[in-house]
Amino acid sequence: MTAFRLKRNRDLFAWIVALSFVPFAVKAVDYLLIGSLVPLLVLVLLAVLVAVGWRFGGAAQRRALRTWAVAMILWALARLGLLAMFELTGITEAAIEASFGTGYVLVSLAFLALGVTFYRAAPAPSAR
Repeated sequence: MTAFRLKRNRDLFAWIVALSFVPFAVKAVDYLLIGSLVPLLVLVLLAVLVAVGWRFGGAAQRRALRTWAVAMILWALARLGLLAMFELTGITEAAIEASFGTGYVLVSLAFLALGVTFYRAAPAPSAR
């Protein structure tokens, strides 16, 4: 139902998709400051893919949006998997406990929900 409502208001949906890149951009800049360029390059590649897909519309838009949605879902599952690994192994280190708190879980669940919403809301290709 949410996916249907988001497809109705294309401008709002475009803004939501654009804003979904912000947390990843912040993290990419963090990694850039410690010397790793790879996260920024991956983010730029995905952002260009979504922007070009959005520009062309139709099947290209659907493919680009679903690619971004899958990336968000995989990121969220990786984060939750790390949390589960630390919880199941019983590692109790202050840095890990501080990093993997309630906020971490909420952000991971938000990424997962947003990724699923984007995947479901990707516009169907128009029939010719």
